[in-house]
Amino acid sequence: RAVRSSSIPHANSLTAPSSDMLTLGHGDARTDSDHKLVVVMVGLPARGKSYIVKKLKRYLSWLGFQTKIFNVGDRRRLAGSTDEHEHVPPSARHTNGASLGHAGSACADCDSPSGMSNNGMQTPSCTHCATRHSSSFFDPDNARAKQIREQVALDVFEDLLRWLQAGGQIAIHDATNSTIERRSALISRLKSEADVNLLFVESICTDKDIINRNIKLKTQSPDYVGIDPEVAEADFRARLRNYERAYRTIGAAEEKLDVQYCKIIDVGKKVIAYNIQGFLESQVVFYLMNMNLESRVIYVTRHGESEDNAAGRIGGDASLAPNGT
Repeated sequence: RAVRSSSIPHANSLTAPSSDMLTLGHGDARTDSDHKLVVVMVGLPARGKSYIVKKLKRYLSWLGFQTKIFNVGDRRRLAGSTDEHEHVPPSARHTNGASLGHAGSACADCDSPSGMSNNGMQTPSCTHCATRHSSSFFDPDNARAKQIREQVALDVFEDLLRWLQAGGQIAIHDATNSTIERRSALISRLKSEADVNLLFVESICTDKDIINRNIKLKTQSPDYVGIDPEVAEADFRARLRNYERAYRTIGAAEEKLDVQYCKIIDVGKKVIAYNIQGFLESQVVFYLMNMNLESRVIYVTRHGESEDNAAGRIGGDASLAPNGT
């Protein structure tokens, strides 16, 4: 970050540079308000991507940047089902002995209240079931479902860009984005946005204990409302295997396009940063390199009054004054 100034300020003054005095990003002179960044998450499910972006957003917001998360999974659930995939079978659900087919009764596929049509007949599925996708929806060979998933991801990306154009600064695309095809589509779309930079952040985890803990948490997601935990876990593991079949890590394909990326491996044990150039990108990578996911105690101490304190001076390494001992 460079500061332009026609004169050197007084040695004892501390003046923060205004935003129009900053040189930012890829060698171009830009102000903080002009500079935009899209952070695109990459990685298999149960690798902590959503957890990471929530912590990242909190940090960037604390720094004063307008930051927003755009979660593709939330939009995908609103897209409903397809003819080509099956829901988790009703026999695998809880019904808790509730009678079905009456107003206010439990849905045949889950514990949620069932809907009723105008003629008083029970609808085929409730709101939860209509927005729930089983593992077959994520099968890379399921052409119709794949088309829906890709379209939803691009629709969310368009929402993200509109938010940036309206004044946002950092937008986070929270999704798996686990194929070269998907990432290439996002890169191509961003080429027409002259003032927006792109940073891929990939979360890679090989620690089985961490993955298993994350899978347990996934069984509590909106996809598995009212479903037996064991059935939910089995379905999610099948979903994960489908993703693994199509997954390609960031590498040569993206490097040929001169993109910026950061890989977080095993919750920060190893961090790879490639081609990081912009100011905002550097802020993101700095946080990711120093992020700590474990609970810890932080001790804050304050010394007693020093001789410089008593004299009204700031800085230095003065001895304690009589009142500070």
